[in-house]
Amino acid sequence: MDMSDETTKANCLAFKKECSALYAVDGHVALAACDFDRAIDLYSVAINLDSTNNTIFGNRSKAKLEKMLWEEALFDAQKPMFILGIHRSLNSIIRLTLDTN
Repeated sequence: MDMSDETTKANCLAFKKECSALYAVDGHVALAACDFDRAIDLYSVAINLDSTNNTIFGNRSKAKLEKMLWEEALFDAQKPMFILGIHRSLNSIIRLTLDTN
C-alpha cells in the first residue's frame, strides 16, 4: 500500500469513529428517556460503525435488560471486558434463570 492509501484508510476510520460517537450520544438520550427500542437501534448502528467501544456494548446491554431481552443483554454484556459488563452479565443470567423457572 502506498502512503495515500494509508492516509485514506486512517481518514475513513476516524470518520467512522466520529459517526459512531454521534449515534451513541443519541442512544444515551433515548436510554435516558426510556425509549429502549430506539436506544437499542442507535447503539446497534454505533457498534456497526465502531465495534471497539466497550461502553456502547454496555449501554445496549442495559437497554436490552430494560426490555427483558435477557439472552441478548447477556451477549452484549460479555463483549466488553470491564466491571460494568460483568455486573450486567450476572444480572442477565439471574433474570434469565428466574424467567425460565
